[in-house]
Amino acid sequence: MISNQILQNTIEGLKGISRIDFCVLDTEGKALATTFEDTWNYESAVLSFVESPADSQVIQGCQFFKIFDEQQLEYVLLAGGESEDVYMLGKIAAFQVQSLLVAYKERFDKDNFIKNLLLDNLLLVDIYNRAKKLHIDTEVRRVVFIIETDHEKDSNALDNVRNLLGNKSKDFVTAVDEKNIIIVNMGFIDVVMFNPVIVSKHDMYETEEGCLSLDGVRKTTRYQEIEVEYYDFNWKKQRQKLSGWTAQICQHEIDHLSGKII
Repeated sequence: MISNQILQNTIEGLKGISRIDFCVLDTEGKALATTFEDTWNYESAVLSFVESPADSQVIQGCQFFKIFDEQQLEYVLLAGGESEDVYMLGKIAAFQVQSLLVAYKERFDKDNFIKNLLLDNLLLVDIYNRAKKLHIDTEVRRVVFIIETDHEKDSNALDNVRNLLGNKSKDFVTAVDEKNIIIVNMGFIDVVMFNPVIVSKHDMYETEEGCLSLDGVRKTTRYQEIEVEYYDFNWKKQRQKLSGWTAQICQHEIDHLSGKII
């Protein structure tokens, strides 16, 4: 979501060029940024416009425009006036806000960043700069998995993988095309734990697990987030927080160390 300040700066710049008042409202008629002195008169008109099939419309002496984000209605733009010139300038203003939405998502969207990183579309300096803005640790080891679905355009596959890893997982899951999903994992495969002990656990849930030690699956209780204390290869005590699928695997294996098979 673009900040209201950025929207305000944008429409003030547009007014400075065109001498036309603009207002950006959300889909409930609340003004987010405006150069009008008063916009409360337009709330009911905005609600009616949102429900209409029209992408633009003249209402109460203003040009109304819909602004979408990936086919989802995000904003309504008002341009003061009914003339053809106002209509054209309103279209330009709506396109400008639409472009801001795209630019904002490209800058801060983690999925987009991971895709471009894997496709080698980023300069080295851009990788570190964008990772910092997205709060992505560049020093963490990661493992990349590619999952190929049986059918193209499987809309449920991506959601299923994300649910499997857990909503609070730090793993990045993204679709690279209509048939392939990429998982960038935090790198638990490289972690060796001696004498691991779970020191904290949160968000209990019920699930079913299988194991090479038995046939079929059994019901068990797991925790979405855990913190594990263990010794590393240098016999130094370490602590690590795990979540989602990684946390579930760790709990399963620690049960084995305690002599428990699910």
